[in-house]
Amino acid sequence: MRTMTLLDMAKNFTKAMAIWARSGFPMVEEAEFKKRAKICSDCPHWCDCARGGLGRCDQCGCTRGKLFVKTACCPIKKW
Repeated sequence: MRTMTLLDMAKNFTKAMAIWARSGFPMVEEAEFKKRAKICSDCPHWCDCARGGLGRCDQCGCTRGKLFVKTACCPIKKW
């Protein structure tokens, strides 16, 4: 998988938020969030220093905020 451009990330974000909105904005439970966060933190593509300390995946562009979204999934199939 190639590294995402800013335009790719914007398109993916818009699509993901539309799906989330149509689903009624469901959020994951705390245990699921922690599971996702651990997987991302352990991933070699994750950078904690990006986005003002929120973190970002250098491979797919996901940020920690996506971990709360129940309808979201990892584009590189980690969770």
